[in-house]
This record gives sequence, C-alpha cells and structure tokens, in this order.
Amino acid sequence: VKGSADALPPAYTDGNEMFETEFFLGAWCEPDLSDTEFEKYMDYGFNVMYLNSDIQYNTRRFLEYLKKCDEYGLKAIVASGGNRVTPTSLKYQKTSLEDYPAFYGICAIDEPLGDGSPREEDEIQATERTNWESHNTVYDYIYSEYEYLSETYPGKFFGSVINYGPDEGDFGYGSLDAYVTYVLSKIPQQDRVLEFDKYPYNVLRNGSFSLNDAYLWTLYRAAEVSKELSVEKRIYYYQQWWPFAMREYLSAQEITYQLYSAMCFGVNGFTAYKYASYWADYNDFENFTMNSAWGETELNYYNQVALNEIKNFDYIYLNFADDWQGVMKVPGSEYTDGAMGNFSYLTGEYVLDSYAGISAVSATHDTIIGVMKEKEVIDGYMLSNQSFTLDRRTDT
Repeated sequence: VKGSADALPPAYTDGNEMFETEFFLGAWCEPDLSDTEFEKYMDYGFNVMYLNSDIQYNTRRFLEYLKKCDEYGLKAIVASGGNRVTPTSLKYQKTSLEDYPAFYGICAIDEPLGDGSPREEDEIQATERTNWESHNTVYDYIYSEYEYLSETYPGKFFGSVINYGPDEGDFGYGSLDAYVTYVLSKIPQQDRVLEFDKYPYNVLRNGSFSLNDAYLWTLYRAAEVSKELSVEKRIYYYQQWWPFAMREYLSAQEITYQLYSAMCFGVNGFTAYKYASYWADYNDFENFTMNSAWGETELNYYNQVALNEIKNFDYIYLNFADDWQGVMKVPGSEYTDGAMGNFSYLTGEYVLDSYAGISAVSATHDTIIGVMKEKEVIDGYMLSNQSFTLDRRTDT
C-alpha cells in the first residue's frame, strides 16, 4: 500500500461484517438438508447459502432450510426466479421471510431473458400460480415479483445474475451492453448488486485445454458498467465445473487464478458454480459436486484452500474494493503470450498506462495490477499472475 507522503497506513481489524470485513462467499446451489452437509459447507469456507430449488417447489422444506441456516450462522439468499422457469410467487405465499433471521436477501433473477423479442414459450399465462396475472415474459413476471420484495424487505441484499457470455442477439437483445444495461436499469439504484458469470476454462474439440481470451475483458466490463450505473456491489461467479469443460482441477491455483484476477477489478465477493445441483445428472458429473450424497473429489480440498487464502486478508482488501480506479497490463519480461490473448481485448477508459502512485513496475510473466483507493487517500494495489495456471510459472 502506498499513499501520499503525509498519510500513514491505517490499522485494519478483522471481523465478520459482510462486505466490510468479510467476503460474501456463496455457492450455487444448496446442499442436502442435514447437519453433516451443513457442517461440510461451512468447512469449505462459505458464509452464504443460495436457496434455489425448494423455494420454487417445496415451501415447507424451504423454511426448514432458513431455520438450519440460522443455526449455523449462514446468511441465506432466496433465489426467487430463473430465466425460463416461472417461480412460485413469494408475493402470494403469505409467508413472511422477515420471521427468519438467516434471510439476507434475494437473487431476483438468474440470467434473465430479454423482452426485446418475446418468444411464445416465454409468455406467462394467468393461472392460480401467478394469482391470475399474465405477463409478456418470465422476465416481466419476475421483476413484478421483485418490486414487491424490494418494498416488503427494504435494506436487504438484492441481486440479479447477469450472463456475460451471450452471443449477439441472445436474450432478446442485439448486444451484450444493451442486455446488461437494460437489466440493471430495471433495478432501483439503491438495490443494484451485479452478480455475474464468465467462466474462463475451456476444453477444445481436439482435447486441448485453453483460457477464454475475453475473460479479463469481461471482468473489466463488469467493473466499468458498475461505475456507469452506480452498482453497489459485485459478486463474481467462479468456475468449479462446466459441462463443456469436463475435467477435474489440477490444483487450487486454477481457482485462485480466478479469485485474484477478479479482485484486480474490485469485486466484493464470490459464488462457486457449482456446489450441488438439483437438475444435473449427478452420475455423469460426479466430479464437480461437493455433496457427499453424490460423491466427493479433490475439488473439495482445492476450494477450501483457495477460499481460506483470500479470507486471510479480505478485511484489508474490502476497504479498497468499492473505489476501483482501473487496471494496468504488465507484459512479462521473460515470457509473454499477452495473457493467453486476453491483453489484446482488455481495452477501455479504465485500462491504465500509468498511475501516479506507481513509479515503475516490471514482471517476469504477464501480470495485471488492480488500482484502488481507500477513503480517496490511500492507494491499494492487487496483483494477479496471468501465466496459464497449468504451467505453474512463478511470476516475480
């Protein structure tokens, strides 16, 4: 940390206040409803639990999850709607979530469909389930629900998961920026939390393993649009498993690479994708899950190592994350491949060629430096080695 000549580094105290001294650390989706699985979930380092399936399909079991979260000191996020699934309306369930101390907030919608080109299958017909209301799309229906929840539970966390990977025209929009801007603009400014995903690891058709060359640009664009639209917090979904890249992680480095890279762009928390799933074929994808009901792998250990590593200094980092200034690209002096092609895409207003607090910088391998400030006075820098994680190169 380097500040002005007359500014002394402040003392930092560790704590458990979300977003202030403690990372938001969640996982998608919830484990089994048992003490064994809840204890395991806590051991991996998570402090937030997304309640996804049972809120839509089993209200009684959902309330049991809320009680169990309270017992274990976990904060619960109610995932009230998907992009193509009509959720069970909380508005008409006559259940007060305020009665459950673990209730922390709402994930209003997951990768919402656009309403620029409504499809027939996305139209919501008036039924008893919707209290006889009809809507143009699932998207409109969920945001009608969101308005009710925001008014009923003021001050709660309200997020929406934005898919940063769509092609042109996906979700009913002509461009990614139009999609992101429209979704966020629907949310009242004081509630804007951007939850976003972009998974970096791919397996190509020839079997080789690669890093997505637009990965850093995605992290950058999420930070940039957050400034433009006054987004309060950003939660990054990191890749643990993906059906198009079916492989086990070779080390915790492949997780920490994602965490440290995202922190260079001032994120406030992380969500693992995925921890368990209520819709995947577990027999085909047994390697990804941490739920003992479906088998365990070394990924359990890798995730635990990675999260514990960043929790060692989250109470310092979070003092700077909200005032992200930009990012610097540092090509390696001994080895460079442009961060697997990422540097060529990483351009924009907040990509810095220099910074007043940095007189000189060099790195043996491709590196990015996130520049942040605390209280508009003290500069903070977050560095991430951009060498391909499989190569295990040491960056100095």
